[in-house]
Amino acid sequence: MASFTFVVTDIEPSQLLAVIGLDVHVISDVGPVTITPTSPLESGSQIKMTVGAPIRNTLQYEGDSVTVLASAVLDDHSRVHLTQENGLQLYSYNTRSLVVSGGQTLTVPYDPLYFDGTLLKVSWSPKNYCFEQGPGFSRYAEQNVTLQVMPPPALRLLATVAASTLVCKGDAAAQTGADFATQVQIHVQLEFASRVQGDLQADPRTQYHVSPGAPFTVSSRGLVEANSNSTTGIGNITVSFNGQNVTEIISIEVVKMASLEVYATPYPIYDESDTVRVNRISAISCTEPQAYQQVKLHVLLHLTNGVKKEISDMYTTFQLSNTSIATIERDSVVLAQTSGIVNVTAL
Repeated sequence: MASFTFVVTDIEPSQLLAVIGLDVHVISDVGPVTITPTSPLESGSQIKMTVGAPIRNTLQYEGDSVTVLASAVLDDHSRVHLTQENGLQLYSYNTRSLVVSGGQTLTVPYDPLYFDGTLLKVSWSPKNYCFEQGPGFSRYAEQNVTLQVMPPPALRLLATVAASTLVCKGDAAAQTGADFATQVQIHVQLEFASRVQGDLQADPRTQYHVSPGAPFTVSSRGLVEANSNSTTGIGNITVSFNGQNVTEIISIEVVKMASLEVYATPYPIYDESDTVRVNRISAISCTEPQAYQQVKLHVLLHLTNGVKKEISDMYTTFQLSNTSIATIERDSVVLAQTSGIVNVTAL
């Protein structure tokens, strides 16, 4: 037979553990998980699981966040895990460099300032009935944490547009069917050594400088709009970003319709018939009543910069100078009635 004796006592202040400090770590994320032993495992086997958590003392980019892990160290070297619920408090000494964004999370704010030094205060004000009534842990403990916030320099600024040619507002080339754009959105990115930050075109730090006399305007959000007074030409937009020594230049050309061209191709269509232009319709021999070849009309829009685009779908109405010679049927097909010369105008 064996025996064991233990004693149950009332709370004695002399027997309570004292807090001798705080243990604080700032981590970026949860790293690899290691389990030992790896194999073989059987029912009832004991394993050891280790979770890596990289400590991070330097932050760079706005929006980067880290998590604070803190514990109270007792005089017997045991620890009490601290959370916001049991009294953990975080305080930033410079909110232009780092903010407490909720719970135990720290975030680099918008347009952060460089900082290298004591940036964070971690404190513990114990909460619960035992601490409020009678003896307990010391009622307050704190520790300062040194962190770096080092916004990096951008390697380059990327400014792009979907189209570098616009047409004047109200111009025929902007109508449905022609569909040339009168405005275009600039997209801005900053390229850093380890990442690219995009969607900066509406950021207040993004600046747009338009060359004098440019036939367009640019909004503070990077929307380029052509003029409505038929002025054509080329202008430059210099895009920069406050706080970064990088720029990008975009050239935008504004044009308008120069002319319309009507032409005809053989009909019915065949392979590559759309590359064959005809201006003569011949009679077909040995037909009664007299039959003629057919052609299909097309409309080509010419811009002032030499660009051209077929806009036949935009023009469904044509006018003939003499309808006794020819008529226009469905799908812009011309049917000859007799010999002669006829002019076609797209309306």
